[in-house]
Amino acid sequence: MLRILTVIILVACAVPARAADLAAIAGAFERTAATFPGRTGMAFIDLSTNRRVARNGDTVFESASVAKVPILLEVYRQAAEGRLRLDDTVPLKDAHKAGGSGILKDQPAGTRWKISRLAELMVTISDNTATNMVQRRIGDAAINQRLAGMGLRTTRIRRLIMDFAALDAGRDNLTTPGETARMLGVIARTPGDAPVIEVLKKQKRRHMIPALLPKEAVVASKTGELSGVVNDVGIVYTPRGAYVLALFSIDTHDAPAAYKAWRELSLTVYKAYLR
Repeated sequence: MLRILTVIILVACAVPARAADLAAIAGAFERTAATFPGRTGMAFIDLSTNRRVARNGDTVFESASVAKVPILLEVYRQAAEGRLRLDDTVPLKDAHKAGGSGILKDQPAGTRWKISRLAELMVTISDNTATNMVQRRIGDAAINQRLAGMGLRTTRIRRLIMDFAALDAGRDNLTTPGETARMLGVIARTPGDAPVIEVLKKQKRRHMIPALLPKEAVVASKTGELSGVVNDVGIVYTPRGAYVLALFSIDTHDAPAAYKAWRELSLTVYKAYLR
């Protein structure tokens, strides 16, 4: 049973003259959950103050394509550590090909693709085949070790994209809104992770968190959707600072209504952050 809980965390620190209106954000979370066509979990972090708001922040959700964020992070961390060259190429195999989003599933087997290009396709158009190619190259064990090292206990990669046999065996890519928000916060605050943010900024699926925000807002984000699952997570850069927003749902029976709810919530959070 999904536990309904809203938490506001106030961390002692120097508060800027215009702090985010956490009460307004918490209220917006509650109102969104009350009318959302499914069950939800939400988390917000003000990156300037580390103040947080969460509703069902510790509840476990299916990652869907949000799982591509830790995979992307591992690619660039390994490259920075000298364990991987972004210019190296990976051959496309029929075993890599996955249905759903992407263009590589229609390319001939045997063609070679740079890891840097695969990483970009994996995020910007959520290419499932590119994800499988990258994931096999760097390994789930390395990704999960990295996540554990960040203090994340639930967020794990346990299967390839569209691997239904793994799903039937009980292996899925899982996370929580709170852990995903924390992971994005680490990425935003780590200078060496700037390339990860640049890829996330190129996201072409902008129908949720970025959709209603003004032009001056720059969003580095990743969506994730499956049957009954509508997720979007991102770092939002504003004229006065940046924040993280992680939105997850399950048992969602009306995807268009879910998109509308998430984008309206995103605008409300943006306004509360600038208030």
